[in-house]
Amino acid sequence: MNIELEEAIQGMSIEDDTPLILSSQAKFCSVERNACSLIGRFLNPSHQRMSNWILDMPRIWRIYSTVRGVALFQDRFQFFFKSEDDLLEILKSGVWTQDEWCVLMECWVEKPPEDYLMFLPVWVRLRNIPVNYYTEDTIKEIAGCVGNVIKIELDLEKSQAQDYVRVQILFGVRNFLRNHKAIQVPSGELVSVTFDYERIRKRCFLCQRLTHDKVDCPLRQQESNPISSGFANNLVKSKEMHQKEIDHAMISKKSSCYSESGLKESSVVLNK
Repeated sequence: MNIELEEAIQGMSIEDDTPLILSSQAKFCSVERNACSLIGRFLNPSHQRMSNWILDMPRIWRIYSTVRGVALFQDRFQFFFKSEDDLLEILKSGVWTQDEWCVLMECWVEKPPEDYLMFLPVWVRLRNIPVNYYTEDTIKEIAGCVGNVIKIELDLEKSQAQDYVRVQILFGVRNFLRNHKAIQVPSGELVSVTFDYERIRKRCFLCQRLTHDKVDCPLRQQESNPISSGFANNLVKSKEMHQKEIDHAMISKKSSCYSESGLKESSVVLNK
C-alpha cells in the first residue's frame, strides 16, 4: 500500500468527523407517517427471526393489504397501519410471540419515555385463592406480586365455571415470572396461590426470565464457577432489588390507557 495513503488512513478519526445536521424541512421528517404505527422489540433476538415476523404477521393478523412492517434493528421493528382500529385491536389481543419467544409492542410516540417497551401486558390466571378471602381486593393484592394490576375479570354475583380468576397485569420484562406465591391468612395458615401466564410460551427454566434460554442463563454460568457463585448470587440479588425500585418508579410515571397501581414483590399477608 502506498505509504502516504496508509498514513492518511491512520490519521482519519471518526471523532473529528463533523456530524450531519438534518434539515427541519417536512420532506426529511417521518413523524406524520409514524402517527398510525407501533414499535416493537424481540425479548430474545438471538432466537427470533425478524424476516419471518415482518412477512408473516400481516397474514396472521388477517389485514394483508392494510399493514406493512419495517425491520429497524436486529431486535426492533415498526408496523404501519392504515386503520387505527386495526392497530389498537392488535395491541388488545394479548401477548404475541415469534418462534415462541415474547415480543413487546407499543404505539409509536415521538419522544419515548424511559419505560418504553419495558412492560408486557399479560393475562394471568390465579388459582387456589383462599375461600374465606375470595374478594376483589384480595385478588388485586395477590396479583400485585407479579405486576401492576390493570383489570380483574370477576363478578361475585354470577356463576364461575373456571377454577381460576383472570387478571391483566403490566409485567416488567426485567423481572422473573413467579409461578406461585405463599399467602398467610390472619389465622396463620399458609396457602400457595399459583400463577399461569396466558400466551407466554418459552422462558428460561432456570431463572424464569423471558430474555434468554437456560443455555445462556447467568445462573448456569455461576454453576460452572462455584468459587465465585456466592458473590455472584449476592450481586444478582442486589441488582434485582435495585431494578425493582427503578421499575416501581418508572411504572408510577407511565402515562397510558392502563390504570395505575403499585408493583409489589414482597410476600403477602392478609390482615384481619
